[in-house]
Amino acid sequence: MFVSAEHEKNLRRFLSEWAQDQQGVKKAFLELMEILGCQDGTRFSFHERGGVSYSLRAHPPEGERGHRPYYALIDVVEEAGGERWLSVCFYGDEVTDPEEMGNLIPKGLLEEDGYCFDVDGYDAGQIKYLRARIEEAYTRAMARAQAK
Repeated sequence: MFVSAEHEKNLRRFLSEWAQDQQGVKKAFLELMEILGCQDGTRFSFHERGGVSYSLRAHPPEGERGHRPYYALIDVVEEAGGERWLSVCFYGDEVTDPEEMGNLIPKGLLEEDGYCFDVDGYDAGQIKYLRARIEEAYTRAMARAQAK
């Protein structure tokens, strides 16, 4: 499920050091990670920029990548006071945003336009909305890779 044992070890360490917060950001992260992990063949990588952000990237199955190494990412952003929030991002042409909950980030994902959704606490409705975006991004990434 991870691109390497090292990535898994680093994520597990990060999670063990993340004290439960009042707003449920960690709970939202774990639930979104579970949703990503349910997409067939998804593998994770974890990239840390200590004190700034921690990035979980969801990669399509080996051999289905096309030119994009991942189809979704969740950045855990750490504020100066230690508060954390999530930025859940997708390529702009792989998701829709019917409720306009996201932010278009020009050239924000590997020099391509992206959509990012901020999560500052646990909200079941927002998780449900993001589940639909995850499924959409995975389906479109797979179709794009198979068309090549």
